[in-house]
Amino acid sequence: MALRQREWSILIRPYYDKKSYRIDYEGVPKAGIKSDLGDTLAKYDIATPLKGVGEGMSPNDTLPIDEGGWVMWYKTTSFSKLREKYKECLGQVAKEMVRIVEIIPVDTMITPIS
Repeated sequence: MALRQREWSILIRPYYDKKSYRIDYEGVPKAGIKSDLGDTLAKYDIATPLKGVGEGMSPNDTLPIDEGGWVMWYKTTSFSKLREKYKECLGQVAKEMVRIVEIIPVDTMITPIS
């Protein structure tokens, strides 16, 4: 049995700067031509919402799911560095816009049938 190194990541909401203030994007992200931020290149909104809410969950799971997009801000294997970067992140981002997750790798082992 091999030991696995624990790995954590800090996720934040996507955002954009509007002159002197920051706007965090809480909506469901879209892929397509028309921007959710008001800059439009198309006459009609043909963007497709990228929903993934509740995917892979059991039907009786009551865990609250956040809608909208998240981006990786920092990734580390050091818990002390994680704490340091989390404090740094909270100086720039509201606590509600930050999540800490543990990354669990999924390995596939292929073995011969013989």
